[in-house]
Amino acid sequence: MRGTAWAALQGWAEYADHHRLVRDAGREDPRRARLASIWLGRAAALKQAALGAIADEAGIQLVAA
Repeated sequence: MRGTAWAALQGWAEYADHHRLVRDAGREDPRRARLASIWLGRAAALKQAALGAIADEAGIQLVAA
């Protein structure tokens, strides 16, 4: 797996979902803030951007379902 597009995508997902800081500004439970980020927020956007960049590099055209 090492050195593959799949490994690169999984690395970005690992970082986005588990290692980057999530700002909750004290307004809500940090776990809820992280989940919201993973599903619909900054982590989701980061993973989508990574997927696009990796697909471009690999010459893969993504098609919306």
